[in-house]
Amino acid sequence: MARHSPHPRLASLREATSSQHRLLDRAIDGSGAFVRAEAYLRYLVALTRFHGAVDRALALGGIDTLWPRWQQWRPLPALQHDLQALGRAATDVEAEGLPALPDEAAVLGTLYVVVGASMGARLLYPRARALGFDAARGAAYLASQAEDQAAWPEFVTLLSTRTLPRAREPALPEAAITAFALAQRCVADEFEDRCR
Repeated sequence: MARHSPHPRLASLREATSSQHRLLDRAIDGSGAFVRAEAYLRYLVALTRFHGAVDRALALGGIDTLWPRWQQWRPLPALQHDLQALGRAATDVEAEGLPALPDEAAVLGTLYVVVGASMGARLLYPRARALGFDAARGAAYLASQAEDQAAWPEFVTLLSTRTLPRAREPALPEAAITAFALAQRCVADEFEDRCR
């Protein structure tokens, strides 16, 4: 069976964000989060800071109208549950800031990073399980993301079919790059010595 080329928007996002994506992957791998349990907890704190900011920005940007499934899918509650299961109060984790998402193009660009993380969760969840974490104890976020096989195809369909003003097309990769940079900053800040 012949493989189909990705939609031009998806291909453009992948190309524009590939270096940011690699940097984030290296930061997570280099953190030891999937080697040591104490580092895994810090990884969860970093993700909670990131998703706290993203959750707020997407809500203000109208995500519920754009993707009605968002409320049932959003990662933040599972991350907060994970922190609580590991004895860390989620309310102690301060969210980072993310610039306002002024329109659907910016929301879609940000969502590319957030929903795309579900693909990575499929690789990371087995590693978390090897550390002794699972859906009931500390890895509800990764488990839910890894098990949801529908979110990414739904997002790709939304991305591919949504009509956007031509002038706003550049906002897609700009927002995705901003989201990747925020995720990198959250991981770096959590794992720097001054934050220990």
